Amino acid sequence: MQIDKAREELQEVQYQMATTQHCPILHQAEITCLLQLHKILQVDESILKQKSRVQWLKLEDSNSHFFFRAMKDRYLHNNIIDVLYAENGCKLISEADIQQEVLRFYSGLLGTATTQLPSVDIAMLRSGVQVSSNDAEALIQPISHQEVEAALWSINEAKAPDIDRFNSLFFKKA
Repeated sequence: MQIDKAREELQEVQYQMATTQHCPILHQAEITCLLQLHKILQVDESILKQKSRVQWLKLEDSNSHFFFRAMKDRYLHNNIIDVLYAENGCKLISEADIQQEVLRFYSGLLGTATTQLPSVDIAMLRSGVQVSSNDAEALIQPISHQEVEAALWSINEAKAPDIDRFNSLFFKKA
């Protein structure tokens, strides 16, 4: 409906331009109508892409590995506390048991001594390939806003959304 309305407005302005001598106001109105139509068409295309993804999931496409992997990652992320075990191998479920095990573990670390301190073998590191000083300097430079923006704009809008359910188009429009 909005697309039809935008097209009608554009046709009306173009008709007026055809029947009128050179008029800068009509020329600017045509540009505005074209931009509005383009914006509405982009939104419509995005909606259709998202609907096609939903239909793809409903049809249970054979490429469901991504979907199930995302669900597994989400489950593991949300249930990370369920993987805590005591030293004897018993799974810790209650908050009190978890607190007790954490206290026991870190109390055991305090005051313990070691007979040797492992260190880095500097001679071995220097004999291998090394990063040049210019490259090392480039690695520690702060990331600029322009670099983040360039990376974001390089992502294809048709890519499936990540676990957070937002595709790159969402972040580009934000």
